[in-house]
Amino acid sequence: GGRNVAILDFSLWMNINVGQDSEVNQNHSSLRSRDDPASTTLNKVDDAGEKTKTRVTTLSSVPDLLNAIDGAPENSLVVVKFYGRTCPLCKRVAPKYKKMPRFYQKAPISFYQMENVGHKQVFDEMGIDTFPRIRVYRNQQCIGSFGTESASTFESKLHDTLQSFLAMSPEHWHSFSTAFAQSIETATDLLDSIREAPSPPKPDTPSPPRQGAPQQSWGQELPYQPPPPSQ
Repeated sequence: GGRNVAILDFSLWMNINVGQDSEVNQNHSSLRSRDDPASTTLNKVDDAGEKTKTRVTTLSSVPDLLNAIDGAPENSLVVVKFYGRTCPLCKRVAPKYKKMPRFYQKAPISFYQMENVGHKQVFDEMGIDTFPRIRVYRNQQCIGSFGTESASTFESKLHDTLQSFLAMSPEHWHSFSTAFAQSIETATDLLDSIREAPSPPKPDTPSPPRQGAPQQSWGQELPYQPPPPSQ
């Protein structure tokens, strides 16, 4: 059977460890007032450099994925949406994710997406078997993994997670890394499994995706449950 990782609920952890910190609370409130979709007007960006900052980059290969994660500046966040081409829920959340970078133009966050066509073996090795799946990376480690059961909650769920990460102090990061050590190690090991592969897997035909994965979430709301190893 697979390894079951017992992990703290991220929302509860944030309330206990970060929510009581007045300075962090103030930072978090500032982030929400500036970046919350309900209170933010998206303006067209004319500068060429800013256009890159405000768009989601599509990853077409494993080297692209690894370069995005490994080449990110220290302590910055790399957000990757893994999705299925024929997944109805993925299609509904696509426009919401597409506009997400515009709320974080001045934040140390990069947004990417990668689809399952041609990458089924890679997705399997990384433990991604339901779509859409968000993975958040920091300093070459996976610090969060979660899906969504509904397109209506996807945007707020991702905003709350990212804004909480941005508000965390070095002391909170240390505490977070300790609390989620097993899950971080497990997900990072899965990433290293494709990093150490002798050659990229051959393209294949994806199987029909399952939607939503609340039972495999961590670093956000629910415990991360790694899939059992393939027989």
